[in-house]
Amino acid sequence: MDDLTTRPAYVVNLSWHVIAWNSAANDLFGFSTREYERRNILRIVFADPDMRWRFGAWREDAPKLVAQFRYDLATAPDDLAMLALVETLTQVSPDFRRWWKNADSEPPRRAMRSFMTASNTRQDFNHETLVVDEHRHLKMVVCFAEQTPC
Repeated sequence: MDDLTTRPAYVVNLSWHVIAWNSAANDLFGFSTREYERRNILRIVFADPDMRWRFGAWREDAPKLVAQFRYDLATAPDDLAMLALVETLTQVSPDFRRWWKNADSEPPRRAMRSFMTASNTRQDFNHETLVVDEHRHLKMVVCFAEQTPC
């Protein structure tokens, strides 16, 4: 992961807590400054008002994250960490609460696509999710800078 110096990459567990990251991902999300409980992709997206402005297409991407998390929860419907996260987010985020209650046909997505960098410029990404350890439900999300057409 550290060899991906210009590509943000991070590893999440089943409840989307970030357990490893590279410096490019840390630059976007500030993982190293967050306590473990707050180092969760959904918490960052829905419960951190300081980060919300950094997601360039928040309204388009955030419901897709909810759809993906709902899909992941279906694989472990009794997972206490996931259920607690849903409870917390329904209390702190009206948007999460609405999208969680009104499950629709949003296509799942594990990562946000656009970010505002520290220099206040928009960076668009494509991303891939790779299974790191199927039995421990570890996945790595790697963001690739979107290429502009020739």
